[in-house]
Amino acid sequence: MAAVSRERRIVSTGLVGRDGTVKEYINAGDWAVNIVVGVQALRGGVITDDYPDEEMRRLCEFLEEKKPLEVYSAFLDIFDITKIVIKSYSATQATESNYQAVSISAVSDEDYEIYSNEY
Repeated sequence: MAAVSRERRIVSTGLVGRDGTVKEYINAGDWAVNIVVGVQALRGGVITDDYPDEEMRRLCEFLEEKKPLEVYSAFLDIFDITKIVIKSYSATQATESNYQAVSISAVSDEDYEIYSNEY
């Protein structure tokens, strides 16, 4: 399950003698992406009644990558999110079942080309 949110960067300047502020739109920030995944134990392609320790190890290795991850889902595509960078992840121990929930916090990432005429 995924959720997204985004803040706009706006500078508000108060004017002397007037109520309210003048707003200056700076830019749209990155998308904050929160994902909750469920990990289950598989043995021979069949869900078993074991804690998914090996599956959790593989997921943690994947989440520890120090580079943007390419993502695709119909939901994220609506917001033009194709890459994310993992900021944090968390799990609360669930040893009573063969299912472990993991919450992932990420931000969107894009390729940028910066040009300069000043050399």
